[in-house]
Amino acid sequence: MFADDLDAARDLLEESLRIFQEVGDDTWGWGNAVGGLGGLAARRGDPTEVHKAIFDSLGLYGGQVNAVIVTGHLRFVAMWANRLGQQERAARLAGAEAAWRGKVGGQALDAFFPDEAPGQAAARKLDDEVFERAWAEGEAMSLEEALAYSKEDA
Repeated sequence: MFADDLDAARDLLEESLRIFQEVGDDTWGWGNAVGGLGGLAARRGDPTEVHKAIFDSLGLYGGQVNAVIVTGHLRFVAMWANRLGQQERAARLAGAEAAWRGKVGGQALDAFFPDEAPGQAAARKLDDEVFERAWAEGEAMSLEEALAYSKEDA
């Protein structure tokens, strides 16, 4: 929806966050807004905000965290790993994200993820053998392992 206007997207997410904070008890909405800001930070290349926003949002979800939420966060962290030149890490995270998204039947909607898929971006930079190994390592991760790995070097 706002793939080409990141400033407008940020303004809307910040307004949403303000409203959810005023309501006070909607940690689901609050978590979505903060997670969205983390995704925008990854697209904008803001290293200070990426990990903080993404992982703060997980804390806001609390007991409501599920595989669909985690896969979205894995995708954002994989995007960021690519930007940092960490293509093997991005491939592992993308492999885990794809495996778990497939298990829960979720989709990566273009409106939320308009950029090139992080696995594709990593594959372009890595030798086939290195990419396939990293991808398979990610696919083999449990959801808890993938989330812990995404927090490394955060």
